[in-house]
Amino acid sequence: MEKAQLSENEKELLTVLGKFPEISTKELLARTTYKWASTIVRKLEKLRALHMLYGPFYLIDYNKLCRNPLYTLVCVMEIQQPFESVIPYLECIESLRWTYPVLSPTGMYCLQGSSLQVM
Repeated sequence: MEKAQLSENEKELLTVLGKFPEISTKELLARTTYKWASTIVRKLEKLRALHMLYGPFYLIDYNKLCRNPLYTLVCVMEIQQPFESVIPYLECIESLRWTYPVLSPTGMYCLQGSSLQVM
């Protein structure tokens, strides 16, 4: 599979989307070097066409960008402590991408996702 060649501005756009997946086009305009919102929309469409971005919020497919395969590890934890007391510990995990709490009849579940590079 051929790897995509991206410009520095496109790399910057992907970096911002990786840090802030729910960001709006207006905020992308402020955080990148692009001057027009229409350019950002066009670049996002290009990245979707290359299957580098998915979803209503942006998930980057890093396998299209690098030689080593990257996998996403999803972990489901059942916790007895209040969610607010567990969150600071989860934030210590550098590769933590997102945390999604779900209440259940037996307790509270904490669903977290992270990226793991496998060489």
